[in-house]
Amino acid sequence: MNVELELLVARLRWPVGCARWWAMQELALLLVSPEHQSQVSDRLIGELTACKLEAEAVELMSIFWIAQKQGWVARPDLGAAVSRPSMLTDRLLADMGLEATSNIVPPLATLPRDYEIPEEFERRQGRDVPRIHHTLASDLEERTGMPFLHQMAYEWEQSKAAYPDAPLQGDLSYFVRPAGDHGAGSFADRTSLRMLTAFIRTMEVARTLWRAPDRFAFNLARRAIPLEPTFAFLRPSRPVWLPTLCRDSGFDAASVARFVVEAIAGLKALDGAGALLALSTPMHVSGSELIELTVVRWRRWGAKAIDPAELWSRYEARQHMAFGTFDSAEWGLKSQISSLPLREVLDRETGAAPMAALFGIGRIGYLQRDLFPSRLYLPVVSGLKDELLAEPADGAVVISAPGGLVASLGYWGAGWSACYPAGNSGLVGTALVGRLNAPLGEGEEPPDGHFYLWRLSKLKRENGYGRYEQGASIVGIVEG
Repeated sequence: MNVELELLVARLRWPVGCARWWAMQELALLLVSPEHQSQVSDRLIGELTACKLEAEAVELMSIFWIAQKQGWVARPDLGAAVSRPSMLTDRLLADMGLEATSNIVPPLATLPRDYEIPEEFERRQGRDVPRIHHTLASDLEERTGMPFLHQMAYEWEQSKAAYPDAPLQGDLSYFVRPAGDHGAGSFADRTSLRMLTAFIRTMEVARTLWRAPDRFAFNLARRAIPLEPTFAFLRPSRPVWLPTLCRDSGFDAASVARFVVEAIAGLKALDGAGALLALSTPMHVSGSELIELTVVRWRRWGAKAIDPAELWSRYEARQHMAFGTFDSAEWGLKSQISSLPLREVLDRETGAAPMAALFGIGRIGYLQRDLFPSRLYLPVVSGLKDELLAEPADGAVVISAPGGLVASLGYWGAGWSACYPAGNSGLVGTALVGRLNAPLGEGEEPPDGHFYLWRLSKLKRENGYGRYEQGASIVGIVEG
């Protein structure tokens, strides 16, 4: 067990987000195992005590939190082992029924009066770390007049002392370069952890020294969590009903239509009460080509003619905004999905409404960025008085309404690279499977039929390090 345990612990320091997430899940499972929990608990306690950054401590504490939600009984001394406490570790401890017993180290201090933001801090934004925390701090400074951004830059500089010999942990661009110009990746290296720590400590300064309300500071600090709780228990598992993902299946409209028909038939054979609501996945990944397929089921009333490309264009323009909200504002495993009136989700030109869409998700864990922005399709259920509830179950996220189960969301790895063209999601696929007997909205007429709207997109480049160019998308419909 020692070798396997050390390999998993070592992966907690890998700069690739999904690898860290998977390692955290495996370590949590070992904590639950009676055979291994004592050894694993002692090893992780040692890691927690040795943390040099607040963001590292939040990741370690998240492992214990995941395990506790799966049946592990938390050790009473867990709170005392946190060497870099914050409001985030305190909340994780509280959620496990434990109290925080450590003081913030190093002590909080406001920036010097004549402090100027260093050029290096600005240079890292958008290149080595996402700009989101810089943007949040900058907006807060502008709105409140308090030096949020300057304090964050000050905390960033102070964090160099945590790793004086290697504060930046190598050259991130070396790993992104294979994705070509405008490449991106789901990375979370030491530079990111230092920036996250700076943001967390700035919120601690705001509530402790600037007297900002606790709820205000905590809701902002949550932007620095590694895992959004509702999605934290998603485990990669490719559906057995899904046909083989390959270049031939995404060659042209006819091959895509065959693939969609096979997927629908495969699901029906396995689960007669299930219906594919959405599928979003890379079909083929190579050093010179990336082919992606998105499939969404629609309801229709009447028999108006449908132009697939025009319908997709209208649908895409409304994504992330018009089909409802995903609310995970309160801490916990459960999130709420809104249900809008049918008239608000209906495409009036065709008399059809999507059964799944990309919702406006305001926050995702930084280790879960492969799923964002275009993989998290959620069910569009119209006309219900109550909101839908999303929560983890058996490695998936299940969505339910007062009348019963609505759908389940799963994901899998579809390509083995940490980098990809900017603007795309990571190389993972997702499937949203609904129930044929899902609740109907009050007063809604049953649809006259259903169809699947699909889009195939291709990115190509001439050599292994050039920029990917977007080819013309193919859009089509499969009845069903």
